[in-house]
Amino acid sequence: MNYLLAASLILTIFYAGYWALFRNLTFHTLNRFYLLLTISCSLLIPVLPVWSTQTVSETPVSENVAYQPDLQKLPIRMLPQMEPSHIDWLQVGFWLYGSVVAGLVLWLLTKLLTIMYQIRRQPHTSWNRLRVITTKKPTASFLKWVFLNESHITPSEREMVLMHEYGHYRRLHSLDILMVELFQCFFWFHPVAYWLKKSLVQIHEYEVDTSLAQQYGAKPYAQVLLTFAVSQQGMLTHSFARHPIKNRIEMLFTKSSSTMKKALFLLLLPLIALSLVLFAQHKVTSNEKPDLYMPGRASMVILEGTRYKPNEKNSVRTLDRAYLLGKNPVVIINGIRYNPSILEQIDPLKINMTLFIREGTKNDGKIVMQAKGNFRFTDNRKRTIAIRNAQITYKALTTLPASKAVVHVPQTTYAGNAYEDVYYMSKIGSTAFVSLNPGEKVEFYLDGVKHTEQEMNAIGRQRIFKMQQIGCSNGVATIKVFTSPLKEYQNDSE
Repeated sequence: MNYLLAASLILTIFYAGYWALFRNLTFHTLNRFYLLLTISCSLLIPVLPVWSTQTVSETPVSENVAYQPDLQKLPIRMLPQMEPSHIDWLQVGFWLYGSVVAGLVLWLLTKLLTIMYQIRRQPHTSWNRLRVITTKKPTASFLKWVFLNESHITPSEREMVLMHEYGHYRRLHSLDILMVELFQCFFWFHPVAYWLKKSLVQIHEYEVDTSLAQQYGAKPYAQVLLTFAVSQQGMLTHSFARHPIKNRIEMLFTKSSSTMKKALFLLLLPLIALSLVLFAQHKVTSNEKPDLYMPGRASMVILEGTRYKPNEKNSVRTLDRAYLLGKNPVVIINGIRYNPSILEQIDPLKINMTLFIREGTKNDGKIVMQAKGNFRFTDNRKRTIAIRNAQITYKALTTLPASKAVVHVPQTTYAGNAYEDVYYMSKIGSTAFVSLNPGEKVEFYLDGVKHTEQEMNAIGRQRIFKMQQIGCSNGVATIKVFTSPLKEYQNDSE
C-alpha cells in the first residue's frame, strides 16, 4: 500500500507539470515521451534504492529493547495477551484491490483476443508495410493492421488515411496504448491514470496530424478529418477521426511553439530529483551494521569474529548474544565505552537494551547496552547463579540437534527455586522462549494451527517471518510462529 501511495503521488505531480506547462506546446514528440516517462517514474522511483553513508553513533539505540526476565519473580509475562480477533480492513482492501486488477487485466486480454480474432478471420491486402482489412466499422489501426472503411472515399482520401495509420505504425503508438492500458489496470482507482491515457492518445493524433499536414497541406487534411469524424470508444486501436476533432483541427492551424520553450523540459531534472528524495527507498551504508534482534536470550545468529565461549567469570555473554562476540569486543554502556572485562561484572537483570553490531572478520564485534542503576554484580551468590544459568543455556542451544526445534532448559532463580525455559529455534537459529514454573505448560502455534511439542519437532525448524511469546496465564504459556506476513494476517482475521 505504501508503494501505491508513493506511485500515485508521483503520477499526480508529473501529470500536473504536464498540464500546467506542456499540453499547449506543439512539441508533440517531447510531450509524448514526457507522459511515458511519467508512467515509468511513478512505477520505478518508489522501489529505487538511494544509498547514503552514515557513521554509526556510539549512543545506544533505545528502540531495540531486549527482554530480560526477572528471575526472582516468576511466572514471566513476556507479552500482553492477544486482543480478540477483529476484521483486518487492510487485508480486505488488499483483496478488493487485487480482485479489481485481475478483472481489468482479463478484460484487457479479452480486447486483445478480440482484435486478434478479427485479424485472423478477415482477408487482407498489403499497402507499404501495412496489412489492410476492409470493414464497415470506423477506420482504425492496431500495430501494422488497418481496419479500413472504404465507403464514400476517393482514392486520394484513401491514400491520406493509410498514410495517417502508417504514421501511427511507424511511431509504435500501439505499444504506448498497450502500456497505458496495463498501467491503468493497476491504477484503476486514480483519476490521473485516465486523464493521462486521454492526453497520450490525443498527442498521438497531434503528432501524426502535424506530419501529414506538412505533406498534404493543413486545409485538405482538415477536410478529410471532418469527413471521417466518427467516434471510436473502448478499443485498443487508433481511430482515424478520433474525437475531439475540433481540438485536432485547431492544433493543425496553431503556430509552432518557440524553440526556446524546449528548455522547459529541463524542469524534468529537478522534478525527478525531488521525487527521488521524497519517495525512493533510502538506505544507509555503514561499516557497522546492527544485527537483527529476535527475542530470546541466546539466539544462534553467528556474528563475524571468533566465538568466545562463556566461562566461570562470564554471564552476560549468554544471557543475550554477547557469547557470540569475539574475545575483545567494543563495549558501550549508557553512551560510555568500557573495557571488555566489564562483561564479567554486569548483572543481566539490570540491562534494559542490547544491540550487537557486525564488523569485519578481523574484529571481535561491538555491543551497545543501556543499563539501569548500579549494573555491576554486588552479590557473588547471584553472580554464580547467573553464570550457571548462562552456561546451561549455551550448552542446550549449541548442542540442539538440527532435527529438533524445541528444547527445555532447566534454570534457577536468584532465590534458589527451579524453573525451566522452553525455546523454539528457527531454521536460521533465532529463538523465542517462555519461562515456566513447575506444573505450567506451553502451547505451540504454527501459522495459527495448534501443535504439540512432538509435532513441532516432527515438522522441524522453519524459516520464520515473526515469532510471538506470551507468558503464563492460568498455567499456560504460548509460542506463536508465523512463516509469512499473509499467514499472520489470516490468523489475526480469524
